[in-house]
Amino acid sequence: MDREARSPVLEADPTFGMLRDPYIKLLHVLRALKYSAFNGREIFMPGLEPKIGVQPLSPQTVFGFYLPEYQAPGPVTDANLVSPVAQIATAPNMIAFVNGLSSLIDRGLTHCNEGFGIIKRSPSTCNVEGAITHAPNATQSPESVIDDLDLLLTGRRWSTATRSVLVGEYSRVKDLSNATSAFRHVFKLAIATTEFNKNVANTRSNQTRSLGSNFSPPRPGRSFNAIFVLFQRGVADTFNV
Repeated sequence: MDREARSPVLEADPTFGMLRDPYIKLLHVLRALKYSAFNGREIFMPGLEPKIGVQPLSPQTVFGFYLPEYQAPGPVTDANLVSPVAQIATAPNMIAFVNGLSSLIDRGLTHCNEGFGIIKRSPSTCNVEGAITHAPNATQSPESVIDDLDLLLTGRRWSTATRSVLVGEYSRVKDLSNATSAFRHVFKLAIATTEFNKNVANTRSNQTRSLGSNFSPPRPGRSFNAIFVLFQRGVADTFNV
């Protein structure tokens, strides 16, 4: 590849990089973690667009699933940058993506547990089309397991802080259960990391993030505030109903 494509200097540039397309991330996981279909079946994942915002060969317009000039509100717009994939990075899509990959690592390719598989018999029957075959060796150290995942999922771009958290979580779950459970646990954490979801360096700041003028502290006796997201896809023509 060109030197520019391999340069770590560009990753530190805040105007470089982008959010990764969710379908590209899904294929990345299937290939990197050695997905194997049962009985030689082809991979078939219909109905992805309502879940993650994209569906191969099925864009609603000739412009694809997101506009190249889209600017996410906030710092991106303020800096006069564009963030096309952010147009489909809605809360429901992001949650569905994590749920789908969690189902894949736990159960294989199936529709159960919000997975990306197909329903063949009935919604209550978990038909499994294939499974992830990559697994750590039971004798591998936590550091070695996370090193492998780092290489496979991010090309060794996890920050020291991210690696430390994942190593600690793998060790904790392995001590409580086994290496397989620990690997599944850290995989679910790994797909939520910044480095996996965008191709730019995850630079940490020592500054405390401002909570903003609209932030209200929890009421007395409560430890947190809950945020509810109401996402309505489309509208109802109630005048003619």
